[in-house]
Amino acid sequence: SQRFAGLVELPAPPPLLDLAGALDAFCAGVDLQFALQVLPAKTEEMAGAQLQPVLDADRLRREGEGFVAMDDAGAAAFTLVCQSPTAFSAARLTDMKLTGLVFSLDVPRVAAGTLAFDRMIGCARRCAEALGGQLADAHRKPLTVATVAAIRGRIEDLQRQMAERDIPAGSVRALRLFS
Repeated sequence: SQRFAGLVELPAPPPLLDLAGALDAFCAGVDLQFALQVLPAKTEEMAGAQLQPVLDADRLRREGEGFVAMDDAGAAAFTLVCQSPTAFSAARLTDMKLTGLVFSLDVPRVAAGTLAFDRMIGCARRCAEALGGQLADAHRKPLTVATVAAIRGRIEDLQRQMAERDIPAGSVRALRLFS
């Protein structure tokens, strides 16, 4: 057997590591998901049967144990998860009693985030009306006009930052980074 002696010189890693660290920090700063809820207003539960016509009219489709709204390109715009005192089954929605609805929008993964948010708010309002519920933020506090405007502005700002970094929200690059 032969032995070889040698010296290997590797390029200095800091520039690449610095770029990776900066990208990671940027992604962490824009990786937000906004949620809002529809909660019972006067009773403890809401009738699932009242919800199905709204979901049909807003073209939400069943996916797993929840529902998803698609954008014009066929990508997910926002999701809806129903809460119930028993195990939820989307297939049995019309027979179920609901304790809440949770709508969510994943900012980096949704193209045209403010349009998706406006659509989500509209759907949530129609659901609240149909179920006799009320809109609430992620902390179960009543959703105010000011809060809606602040969330909408934040989505717009985050997606602008992403576009400036050549990572448009909802793009293939964004979907890979925020999987």
